[in-house]
Amino acid sequence: MTVKRKRILVLFPSEWDRRHLAAARFRDGYEFIFHGDALWQFPEGFLRIVRLNPLALIDRIADRFAAAGLDAVISTDEYIGVVIAAAIARRLGLPGGDPARIIRSQHKYLSRCEQHRTAPECVPGFCMVGVPPRREDLRLRFPLFVKPLRGSFSIFAARVDDHEALEKHLDLNLLWRLGLRTVLRPYNKMLRYFIGDTADANRFIAEEVVEGEQVCVDGFVHEGDIHIGGVIDAVMFPGTDAFERFQYPSRLRMDVQERIRELAHKLVEGFGLEHGQFNVEFRYDAARDHIGVIEMHPRMSFQFADMYEDVDGLNSYDLLLDLSVGRRPTVCSARGSAKHAASLVVRKFGGRRLSRLPDQNALAAFRRRHPFAHVHLYAKKGSMGLEMRAMGSYRCALINASADSLAGLAQIRTDVDEMLRFEVA
Repeated sequence: MTVKRKRILVLFPSEWDRRHLAAARFRDGYEFIFHGDALWQFPEGFLRIVRLNPLALIDRIADRFAAAGLDAVISTDEYIGVVIAAAIARRLGLPGGDPARIIRSQHKYLSRCEQHRTAPECVPGFCMVGVPPRREDLRLRFPLFVKPLRGSFSIFAARVDDHEALEKHLDLNLLWRLGLRTVLRPYNKMLRYFIGDTADANRFIAEEVVEGEQVCVDGFVHEGDIHIGGVIDAVMFPGTDAFERFQYPSRLRMDVQERIRELAHKLVEGFGLEHGQFNVEFRYDAARDHIGVIEMHPRMSFQFADMYEDVDGLNSYDLLLDLSVGRRPTVCSARGSAKHAASLVVRKFGGRRLSRLPDQNALAAFRRRHPFAHVHLYAKKGSMGLEMRAMGSYRCALINASADSLAGLAQIRTDVDEMLRFEVA
């Protein structure tokens, strides 16, 4: 007896989506229909977002696929793709999250308000600030962390130590202000449509700095039942807030990890999320034995899919597909092929243009030495100005790899830096 394959509409697929969903284990059970281009590929994705009318797009896609026999609609796009997918799934009567709850949790100020209502003990002081900022709007102590009310990839996010530094950080010329408003227009349209909030996301949020070692925890909700997954260390380049690597499993004490998991459960429950995956970022301050929440994201962290598969034997995309068709995912742990896994980031913190990328010979040599590593190149030769201004650094590549020891991971990091050379001028 032939089992009918599930038809899955994958909106705005990334290279991660295409690689993972091409796995042999999915071929008999699923048929994937890829639609649209990846939206949030900084900075080139801006050009796609500028012309995007999300409400009209929801109508067009729902009408086009209404009679296609779909079993699910998914997106891993962290900007607005997850909201669009949820809205279309609801329109077609398919499993999916509530678009209003998703978009509210994406809005950094509204999200902070919900977090404070649910777990005030872990939420820093916060307030909204305009561009330019007014001193009378701030009732917080410096240093502060400032970021857009809706952003991704730490764009225009920075720590500021006094009001002069805050003014300098938000000293955006007319072109930058217009660019931010243009990029945020699709999100603001959906914000007003789904939750009726006339306050747009064109401003910034200032928060008291959350100190300590940064970690994140993933999980999912199925019919209101919350499952909390693994805890991942987020390690920064020294002296910066830029990620150098993500590492699994976490090196924090197990009792601290359990407290983080319990807090994540409490926050997700407080938001009322009933379906889908999520990721919550925390910092643990060992000196104060205090856990502070940074952000919550109502979507899958595709960058971590390899890491969970290598260590636990369960890929995040398996969870996504189960949830998308209404099945409760089966979870496991410590059944993978390695004891440690990492997602390594290659960044540049200075220079005006990228003058050299690793050639095919260098990439081939690295892959021969580490055949199970996955290399994702983002850099292109030429100016780094736009990304450097918006993010404070330039992301060149991500390398996902695993090993049976921390020393093995450290050696892979060394090989990345020595064999995959990026040069700036």
